[in-house]
Parts: sequence; C-alpha cells; structure tokens
Amino acid sequence: MTLSDLMEFGHVVYSDGNGNVSDADGIYAPELYADTLDDDIHSYSGTYDVSDGWELLKGFTMQYGGFLTEFMHSSELIGGDLETHIRENAGYYVAVEVRTYHDDEPDNWAVAFKEAE
Repeated sequence: MTLSDLMEFGHVVYSDGNGNVSDADGIYAPELYADTLDDDIHSYSGTYDVSDGWELLKGFTMQYGGFLTEFMHSSELIGGDLETHIRENAGYYVAVEVRTYHDDEPDNWAVAFKEAE
C-alpha cells in the first residue's frame, strides 16, 4: 500500500521520522473551512480555520504557484517531495478536504500536520 493510499481523506497517520508511517489510532482529523475560493487563481480569500493545533503544510503542490500555497489540486497525490517530507519528519499527518463555508462540496485538499505529544 502506498502512502497516498494509506492517507485517505480524514485518516490520520503517524510518522516516526525514520521512514515508517503507521495508523494513528485515537487521533482525529481536523475540519478545514475557508471563506471563499477565487476560481481564477485557485486561492482562498480571507481566512481558513484548522482546529486543535493542526497546521497546513505549504509548498508541495505543482499547481497554483507551488510554494505559495497550502492547497493541493484534486489531481495530485501524496508522493515525491511530499511523501519524503512526511516520512522524514516525525508527527501526525492527515489529508483533509477543503470546503468553503457556503458550499459543502470539497474544493481542494491539503495535508495537515500536528506534532506528536
């Protein structure tokens, strides 16, 4: 099973920082909501909210200006530099869908990170 397969939306994993990734039982994924989506530049205006001490990883998309955004295009997978980063940096990780407050359908996705306690 690839890391992208393991990290289905909302499925939290733990990386030990030595290349090993496993299920993170008892750790819950945050919900991610943004104010509005600008379709022309595929960026969120206003603020976005990530709960419970989670932060979004930034700079791994090959779309929308790359290093400038946290948000991944729906066609992208967890692989390459993003997978290497997750495997080499200890903590909890989860792929989350990005929704706007006015639309319940996901617009994009992101990877959230939380330090191990």
